[in-house]
Amino acid sequence: MLSEWYNNGLAEAYILFRQTQPESLEVEEVKDEFEKLIKNGEKFEQFLDENKDVPLNNIKIQTERDGKTFDNVKWLFSLSSSTRRIIAKRGIWEGIGFRVVNKTKNCSICGSSGTKLNTALLFPFDRKVLNYYCGLDEGANRLRLCSLCQRICFYSFGNIFYSKSNDRVTIFFPNSDNYEKIAKLSTRLKQIRIQSIEKVWPFCNIRPEGIAAYYPSEFLLSILFALYRWSNEKEDKEILNVLEEVNIELVSYAAGRGLAIYDSYETLTKLDDIFRIFTQFEEKIILLKKSQELKEKEPLSPTVVFNWFFNSLTIEGKDYEAKNRLREDWTKTLLKKHKIDFITLNEVVMDNIKTKGYAYRFISFYNLMIKSILEGLNMVNEMKVFEHVNAIGYGLGKEAENLMGKSAQSALWDIFRTRTASDFVDALVKVQIKLRMSLDLREIEANKSRWREIRAILLNGMANALFRGGKKDVKSD
Repeated sequence: MLSEWYNNGLAEAYILFRQTQPESLEVEEVKDEFEKLIKNGEKFEQFLDENKDVPLNNIKIQTERDGKTFDNVKWLFSLSSSTRRIIAKRGIWEGIGFRVVNKTKNCSICGSSGTKLNTALLFPFDRKVLNYYCGLDEGANRLRLCSLCQRICFYSFGNIFYSKSNDRVTIFFPNSDNYEKIAKLSTRLKQIRIQSIEKVWPFCNIRPEGIAAYYPSEFLLSILFALYRWSNEKEDKEILNVLEEVNIELVSYAAGRGLAIYDSYETLTKLDDIFRIFTQFEEKIILLKKSQELKEKEPLSPTVVFNWFFNSLTIEGKDYEAKNRLREDWTKTLLKKHKIDFITLNEVVMDNIKTKGYAYRFISFYNLMIKSILEGLNMVNEMKVFEHVNAIGYGLGKEAENLMGKSAQSALWDIFRTRTASDFVDALVKVQIKLRMSLDLREIEANKSRWREIRAILLNGMANALFRGGKKDVKSD
């Protein structure tokens, strides 16, 4: 993870350097001048010192309390085991205390002699090597950085985007070996960040409108969609072209527990895959807009549809942590494994049916979003399975509703309570006998090994028929 912080630091320095250059210079000329600056270590260090306050501006957020304005960066100090000493200084830059202590040791990044064994335990400047930098073997398992590399890594704070909830801090940043590409993506993200927020908690320096995210993955996915929409609206083709080589590093840790990073929340997300999903999604929204215009209805925007779907994935709970738990599980699978977690989607549905009954409306735009994901990931066979099984479930639900009325829920729960593949098929046979209808179960029989997932798709189809809130689910084709 050390190289990622170093590259982000270079990217932030590059962004600042571009602002000092004449507008008449071409991009390549600016880059050449920056490369010359990097090679001159003394001048580069001087440049970083002159602009040392700028990187922190990206993570600071103005909060108003009792008519006064504060720079709220308390979460940053929670990354330090030397909080009092750092706060006592004029700022974080001085608190870290860049200097060379051991002239004989080599820098963990550049290999030059003359390093400091970092004592201010501020992420990322001082990390225990054992679990995170396995290739390093330094004294006391700590990083040794030269004065220049310390400063460069510090500049990576300019490319951090974060959200803080009551028990964790989530940060994410662009990930690439090419600092120029990182700079391009980071610049766009900064343009959709927020400048101020009135509430002290929760707070973040970037957020999507209309979505209350709590966990790391759901926060990141909603931000990526906001970035995609912003790029399309601005017709920013450049940012869409760099995505094949730039990913997103997502890190979350428990606030108040130092740097105990959860492995399950440390994720590298391939942006090209995610953005292909968004492209399919937008194409379907364009078709939806045309059908609405023909019916003289106000067309829905992609952002409204995305938020509508995403907000439908929450469940009943006392706080964000409880409400958003299943949505985070589903989103994490999408970001990390690039697949759809149908079982978790069904948990969302069944939990809402249990707590809300017929007041519950099925997940909005379910078919549209599922098909966007499957097509975006080029999962042709999965699409066939989904369409077939989902159609069986929808047909079962409609027939049960016609013959059984509100008692049709019992058929839904009978199928949900099955515990083996054989029980599942038996339950389907009993339901079709009760409803006097014939079902094509060949696809279900062919996928017995993944029967829980098949059951989830079928149950969602049934629930769509029973709990559609007076409207049919929006079709994408």
